[in-house]
Amino acid sequence: QEDPPSKDATVLIEIKDPISSPIMRKDKVMKIRSKYGNSFEVYGCMADTFLIGSIQSGYIEEIMEGVNDKLISLKFRFEPPFNEITKGTNQIINFENELTIKELLEFFKEHFGEKFYELLWDKKKRDEFSSFLSIIINGRSYRDENFLKTVLKDGDDISFLYLYFGG
Repeated sequence: QEDPPSKDATVLIEIKDPISSPIMRKDKVMKIRSKYGNSFEVYGCMADTFLIGSIQSGYIEEIMEGVNDKLISLKFRFEPPFNEITKGTNQIINFENELTIKELLEFFKEHFGEKFYELLWDKKKRDEFSSFLSIIINGRSYRDENFLKTVLKDGDDISFLYLYFGG
């Protein structure tokens, strides 16, 4: 017989989905109570699998709270040279709330570093996007003055392209 986990322990489940980003925020949060009376929080996209297995084995007595329904899922395509920094071309990243392009770029700066951020901006003109950069949202390329204020919504498809010229 297994020993009961400590009171109010937190169960962390590592995300090992190759399509998903290693920087994915909490995808799902479920609060459960075990047959021992302990409370747990289960984080990550594996929460459903963990709960199903635990319910079938009789370990879980009660699901106290379900999935966080407020999350939005954004699909990204990072073309060269961005994919060298992000370590992948296609990624899905979940966020707790809707966010603007500006907030997304700050998020990428925080998680992918200064090198990613520097690819976005013109080196000579302050606060202007690089002329090589194309950010495409749901098939449309944007460059207007309000672009950074654009609010991203659940299911948006965003591509980061760098256009090279010459031969």
